[in-house]
Formats: sequence, C-alpha cells, structure tokens
Amino acid sequence: MVELANEFANEKNKTKIKALNQCARELLLLQSSDWNFIITNRYNG
Repeated sequence: MVELANEFANEKNKTKIKALNQCARELLLLQSSDWNFIITNRYNG
C-alpha cells in the first residue's frame, strides 16, 4: 500500500484516487480483524 501511495501521490484522476482510498480502508479493516484473532488466540507466529 505504501508503494501505491508513493506511486500515485500526485494523481489527478478522481476515480483512481477513490479506488486507492477504498483499498486503504479495506486493508485497514482486514488488518484490524486479524489483530483481534491474534490477541484472542495468543498467536506467536
């Protein structure tokens, strides 16, 4: 995601900006749901 943010930092196309923002939101949601699983199951991997 960091690479995409850097690559499209000066993007003017509003559709691309919306898509990138949606990708970032979905990534954060996925990571936050994994976090709860890791904590509850004491995963050490």
